[in-house]
Amino acid sequence: MITSTLSHTIQSALRDGTEQLMAVTDTPQLEAQLLLGHILDASRTWLLTWSDKPLETADFTAYQAAIARRATGEPLPYILGSWEFFGVDFIVSEHTLIPRPETELLVEAALDYTTAQDRQLTLVDIGTGTGCIGLSIAANTKNTRVTLVDICPNALEVAEQNARNQNVFVTLRQADLLDGLGMFDVICSNPPYVAPAEMADLAVSKFEPHLALDGGSNRGLDVIERLLDQAVAHLNPSGLLLVEFGSSQGAAIRDLAVAAFPNATVEIIQDYAGLDRLLRVTLP
Repeated sequence: MITSTLSHTIQSALRDGTEQLMAVTDTPQLEAQLLLGHILDASRTWLLTWSDKPLETADFTAYQAAIARRATGEPLPYILGSWEFFGVDFIVSEHTLIPRPETELLVEAALDYTTAQDRQLTLVDIGTGTGCIGLSIAANTKNTRVTLVDICPNALEVAEQNARNQNVFVTLRQADLLDGLGMFDVICSNPPYVAPAEMADLAVSKFEPHLALDGGSNRGLDVIERLLDQAVAHLNPSGLLLVEFGSSQGAAIRDLAVAAFPNATVEIIQDYAGLDRLLRVTLP
């Protein structure tokens, strides 16, 4: 346990913090640096340059609290209050899923489609959470009106704050998937897809919202199946549907998509690790 004294320097605090985090992360030194940098509003380079600098009591106490939270297994982004996605820092909260790098594949696929069009498009991000998908698309395309949708009002508040911080104009709607919404050229979603039986063994389920993780009793596919069924009536001709899913669900997702869209082009896209990750449905 770190003990608070006026003699604690940046170096000694980082050393003690690193030791405490060894049991919960493969990168304890990096995380200790990120946490102290967050408290001091300083870069890692600054911390290393001024490692002999004594810490103020209030800063040291705040650092102790942050290390203690991380030592319980609480995800680092929740403690920092933000996380990077597609090159931008997004506010996160306990009401939102933490943005993950594999979801950038969905954003890239959407941008490949939108930037190739010479017309105005409409796009909806279902289960938006932080807004990372829809806001990243809106910030990187000029011809697409983006709507962010979530069933959780607290998540929508986070998405709205991220939109303000990034000065990106979008429409926000509270809805259960596509209920009550109109037609779109692009439908994007990173929906809940974890099977209930897997939730207990999923470390992040102790902290991240179950509403954003639990995909239902049918192998975690309930929400995705309902989304596909609804999307049939909400996707414009020549439209695009992009849905992230679990790496073991590719074959089942393909079957569901072909059943819902028998005349469309249905593709399963692999992520950078070579795992099935993204459903792409393109209407004729």
